[in-house]
Amino acid sequence: MALNACSSSEKDYSSVEYLAVQIDNNSYWSIIDKEGGFIVKDEYDKESKISAIVDGVYWVQNNKGESQLYSVDNPKKPINDNVYKNVTAFVDGISLVSDGKNPVQIIDTDGNIVKTLPDDIIAVTNLFSNGMAVFMDINTQKTGAIDTEGNIVIDAKYDEMVAAGDDFILFAEKKAGKTDIVKVGKNNNVSEPLDFSKYQLRSRIFTDGYIAVQDKDADEPKIRFMNENGDIEFTIEKAAADNACDYFVKDGYVVFINKDDKYGVVNTKGEEVIRAKYEKLFNIGNGRFIAQKEREFGIIDAEDNTVIDFDYDD
Repeated sequence: MALNACSSSEKDYSSVEYLAVQIDNNSYWSIIDKEGGFIVKDEYDKESKISAIVDGVYWVQNNKGESQLYSVDNPKKPINDNVYKNVTAFVDGISLVSDGKNPVQIIDTDGNIVKTLPDDIIAVTNLFSNGMAVFMDINTQKTGAIDTEGNIVIDAKYDEMVAAGDDFILFAEKKAGKTDIVKVGKNNNVSEPLDFSKYQLRSRIFTDGYIAVQDKDADEPKIRFMNENGDIEFTIEKAAADNACDYFVKDGYVVFINKDDKYGVVNTKGEEVIRAKYEKLFNIGNGRFIAQKEREFGIIDAEDNTVIDFDYDD
């Protein structure tokens, strides 16, 4: 079974009600609920990409990069006939979309257009849980942020977005051959630059007040978690850094991968609470995890107790 066990960097990690899964790497995509029951089985092509399922709706992207909106209430048919080249996951009941020809639009979970943005706003990122989305101004090629109503809340004067926090965006600001990382709030208040000189980011979003970073220029780099002030709070000693996992905190726990590609869990003190022994783990919140061992799947808690047994063997 394939599932997105430790990503993505731009998702809002609210409580998971539904999850897109593949029974194995060569199978079609299915949708399951948090109890492990199928909403729809083997419905979407294995080459498709399925977004986070939020408020019961989700995007299905085909191998041409075209996305359509679906609902768990009727998962075998798109909500409408609209096809988009760029979409964001839903936050607060809205998504930002573009067909590649017309201006960016805000739509609701029924697929209805809420607002069309000005022509000079392009390249909008995912909406974050802080209610902001980063955009690029086509005239200046600088980035700023809009809110869920499409209003500009951070002026477009930064070179690029670095990460998003609870009520701020980290931007890169290049001056005189030097790049500063600055924290900017909705009122355009700018903090002192944060020091990332020793680390590289492993995520693009702060969750529960933390963001994952990795040591630079180290023979055996460690995965560490930085707070919103730029201080390192804890380290995952057994986490392997040579993988594509976007480590994140949810409800006080972090899923990690060790050097043997086994998944375990630590708390925000860096203490290992579940030994790395699973093929996959996905943090679904409230101290519970979808776990995979071989072809068997279940839900466990933070003390590694089995909460719900379920099996995807045919």
